[in-house]
Amino acid sequence: MARFVSVDDFKVGKLKLSTTNFKEDDLQSVIDEVEPSILIEMLGAALYSEFIADWDAVPINQFSEDRFQKIYYPFFLDFDYATVTSVGIKEMLMYFIYFEYIRIQAFQNRVTGTKQTKTENSQIAGFSKQGLFNTLNIGVDNYDSIQYYINDKSSDYPEFNGHKKGKTSWI
Repeated sequence: MARFVSVDDFKVGKLKLSTTNFKEDDLQSVIDEVEPSILIEMLGAALYSEFIADWDAVPINQFSEDRFQKIYYPFFLDFDYATVTSVGIKEMLMYFIYFEYIRIQAFQNRVTGTKQTKTENSQIAGFSKQGLFNTLNIGVDNYDSIQYYINDKSSDYPEFNGHKKGKTSWI
C-alpha cells in the first residue's frame, strides 16, 4: 500500500501523466508496487520498517522523529567539496513511478498476447526520445543524495542497510 504518492500527484506539474479512469487503476498498481520497493531498497528493511511505523503513528501524516523528517523533506547541504541536494522522498518516488508507468504503458496484455500500441497518424516515441532515462536518473540522483546524508549521519540511522542504485541510459 502506498502512503506517500497518490494518482492525483501525477495530474499536474512536470511529471503529469495522461490518464483515464481505467488507466488510473493501472497507475495506482504501479504506485503500490514501486513505492515500498524503492524505499526498502534505499533504506534497508529495518530502517524502512521504522520509517513507516513512525509515519503511521502520527495521525496527520508526518513524522514524530526528526531523523525521518530530515530525509523525507527536500534538503541541500554542503559536504566537504560537494553540495548534496534532494527534492524529498515523495518527489523522488514520483520519478521512479513515472519511469515505470511510462515504460509499461506502451505495451498491453491481451488474450492473444502482449501488444504494442499503434496509431495511424503518429508514431510512438522511443524511450530515448522521451527523455525517460533522464527522468529515472533524476530519481537516482535524489536516492543517492538521501543515502549520502544517511551515511554521513550514520549514528542517527543505525538500522540503515540500503543498496546503491546506479544511473542508466538507453545505450
